[in-house]
Amino acid sequence: MVAAHGDLDRFTTPELSVPSRDALADGLDLTIDLTDTAVIDSSAIGEIVGLQKLATTSGVDMTVVIKPGYQYRLFEVTGLTEYLTLTASDGTRLD
Repeated sequence: MVAAHGDLDRFTTPELSVPSRDALADGLDLTIDLTDTAVIDSSAIGEIVGLQKLATTSGVDMTVVIKPGYQYRLFEVTGLTEYLTLTASDGTRLD
């Protein structure tokens, strides 16, 4: 599991992308935990989309753990709820 904390923006996104890409390169399923993030900007969303593409081409699963409410709404308005596997911290799938 790769967890992000605080603001996830263009300055901090590499802290998410490097270990995530390493896990995918090793053929591991990836879980990204965003529940402790206060801000998720467009560069972070773009990286998450890129990671999902990489996971799909690598034949591994990727799950993004988010808070129901405002974090879910962010993924909903960007149209990514249909593309990403989103769950709450208790494992409940968010559709």
